[in-house]
Amino acid sequence: MFFVLLSHFATTYFVGPEVAGWRSALVRVGMIATPTFVVLSGMLLGVHYETARAHFDRIQARLIDRGLFLILVSHVVIALPQGHWNLMLYSTDGIGIAMILGALLAPRMRGSSRLAAGVGGYVVSWLAIYFWLPATGTAGGTIVKEALFGSLLPTALHYGTFPIVPWFAVYLVSSVFGQRLAALYTRGSARRLAAEFVCLGLGAVATATCIELVAWWFGVFRGRAHMLISVGQKSPPAPLYLLLYCGAGMLLVGACLIVEQRRWFRHAFRYAVVCGEASLFVYFAHFYLLWLGRHTLSPGGPARGFAYFALITAALVIGAHGWQRGAFNRIFTVRYLTAREQLASFAPRLRLDAVPVMWMEQPPGLRPGCSAA
Repeated sequence: MFFVLLSHFATTYFVGPEVAGWRSALVRVGMIATPTFVVLSGMLLGVHYETARAHFDRIQARLIDRGLFLILVSHVVIALPQGHWNLMLYSTDGIGIAMILGALLAPRMRGSSRLAAGVGGYVVSWLAIYFWLPATGTAGGTIVKEALFGSLLPTALHYGTFPIVPWFAVYLVSSVFGQRLAALYTRGSARRLAAEFVCLGLGAVATATCIELVAWWFGVFRGRAHMLISVGQKSPPAPLYLLLYCGAGMLLVGACLIVEQRRWFRHAFRYAVVCGEASLFVYFAHFYLLWLGRHTLSPGGPARGFAYFALITAALVIGAHGWQRGAFNRIFTVRYLTAREQLASFAPRLRLDAVPVMWMEQPPGLRPGCSAA
């Protein structure tokens, strides 16, 4: 959430040419936010499934409910302070779709299958980006392509659209890491877990850095193909961009595990926990605080900008504590579980009882997991 705020603050406050360097640097640093957020969301799916398989139907319903909320409500909440209704998909739209699909697929697919599906979906998305060329004059095909896979030169959807397939691929692969995390943690192998995340993160960051340096040395940053090895190619997410920033996210996770085990910065961790539990509130609120600053503050230098950044960060942390104290996360719902139960009660009357609802059943052959935490 800190990196989300940092990136959006830079693009909102540092708008003049004299501060373009600050804007570019902070946006690049803030790029760690989206991959890390998607990775953490996918890992949480894996943790939930591994630790509560016997009760996963309730968790599944909750994930679907939250995903529907992100798709149906969040888009409006985010668009309002920006003052425009561009045709595009926000990150909340993509994560909401990923939460719904992931919750439905987790009981049906083994970890290896999800890993293969995620890698395959990501490869297919880039093949579609380069080789699927919708017929000229037909906006429908272009919209479908840019919404599902993305485009290097978007024409139908607004620039920065969050393409569904490549990010869902990252989410699906991350759910496998989440299961690994839960399995090691329940066995008491927390140190090994932290070491694996640190090694994985370091390896990814080092590999991305080496590839970028070699590409720069040989001067291959020309033409459309170079987007595949550009660490700045976020929409759609290029392989090197994901390798670098997902690796940095893994390093953060590993570092947090180490710090938590050693009981360092315990007060800071408490604040972080609260902000994490109220992350959707923080995400919504920061758009309105940035909008307020954009309309009440005149552009200034870096000192004034960072003072305002510290102020709104403190306000968001305080707001998150108040939000959690009031247990207001309960309003983030579309009542999916209630609607499903009501529909089930009317099933005989509607003759829906003849339709097999296999996606809610426990797949045969899976060993029962631990009880829900």
